[in-house]
Amino acid sequence: MVESKIDRVQALGDMKFSDVMAAAFEEDIAKILTEICTLLVSDDIKVEKKNLKKPKWSVWKVAYYYYVDPFSKSKKDLKFEYRHNGKRVQVRSGALSAMASCNEEEGDKFDLEFGLRLAAKRLVVKKIASEVESKAK
Repeated sequence: MVESKIDRVQALGDMKFSDVMAAAFEEDIAKILTEICTLLVSDDIKVEKKNLKKPKWSVWKVAYYYYVDPFSKSKKDLKFEYRHNGKRVQVRSGALSAMASCNEEEGDKFDLEFGLRLAAKRLVVKKIASEVESKAK
């Protein structure tokens, strides 16, 4: 004979109603989790994995970016290295690095020149911020 929740509640008369309801809720959650695990493990459900190919990065190349130093008001050139994978552009100079990426979901199309300028500007911002930190100490 299958025992119903009402029979169990009547059998547990000494317990508070809230405790009984909490125990029943936990039991229901456990059953649901068991069902979910069974479904995930079953052979009936096939999970297709997309063939995700990792984009290959290009070799690091050297480039220069000119900017105005906010402290000396003079033009400075920043020598940096960059690489791309058709979606992202990474730049580095010494210990600093920056990145720019296109959002294909929003309709962006990869443009190396634009990404390179954007990543270089982000690198300049990091360079200036590190100079400010070093001068503040």
